[in-house]
Amino acid sequence: MDTKEKIEKVFKGIEGELKDLTRETGELRILFKFDGEQIFVKVNEGGVHFNSLKEVSNEIISSRKAIEELLNGERALIDLLRSKELKVKGKLGNLMALLKVLNKHGIRSGMESSSLCQVLGAVFNNICNENEEVMKSVSKYKAVFELGSNEESCCLTIDSKFNLESGKCLKPVAKIYTSKETWEKIFNGEENIGMVAMKGKVKIEGNLLQAFKLKTIIDKII
Repeated sequence: MDTKEKIEKVFKGIEGELKDLTRETGELRILFKFDGEQIFVKVNEGGVHFNSLKEVSNEIISSRKAIEELLNGERALIDLLRSKELKVKGKLGNLMALLKVLNKHGIRSGMESSSLCQVLGAVFNNICNENEEVMKSVSKYKAVFELGSNEESCCLTIDSKFNLESGKCLKPVAKIYTSKETWEKIFNGEENIGMVAMKGKVKIEGNLLQAFKLKTIIDKII
C-alpha cells in the first residue's frame, strides 16, 4: 500500500467521527505534500473526499518516510515538528481537533508525553514561524515573554520571528502561567487566554497590553 492509499484508508476508516467533528469545526481542507506528490483531503458533514482543492485550511509538508512514520504511530507529530522533518501551515485549532480524533486510532500528537516547553516550542518555533499572517504581525515587533506552569518555565523571544527555549527569562515584559492542560486547551481552540484569565485559571504579571498582544498573535493560528 502506497502513502496515498494509507492516507485515504486512515481518513475513510474514521469517516463517521470526522463528520461529527466538522459540526464543531466546520469543513476541514488539508493538503499533504511529500516527495513531489500532493494529496487533498476535504472533510465535511457529507463525508471524506479526495478531490483537488483551490484553497486549504492546513498544509502538512514532509517526506514520504516521515508521513508514513506518523500514520503508523511510530513517531509523534511534535517530534517531527521539532526535528524540522515536518512543517504545518495554516490554522492550528482545527488541526489539533483532528489530531484528537486521530490519536484514538494510533496517530500521536505527542502532546501528552512532551514537556510544556516542547509543546510550546512546536507551536511557536515551528507552526507560528511557518504562518504568513502571524509573521506579518510580528515583522517589526520585539518582546520577551515568560510562559509556564507550576512545573516548568519557558522563555519566548519575539524578534521578527519566534524563538522559545526552556527556562526562565532575564527581563520578560510579561509572565503568563497556567497548567499544561490549559495551554493545550488554548491551542486546541477550547479556551483562550482572555477567558481563562477571567476564570482565574491563568496568572499574568507585568505589562498587560503586551500580554494582550501575544493573545492576538495566538488567536491568528487557532
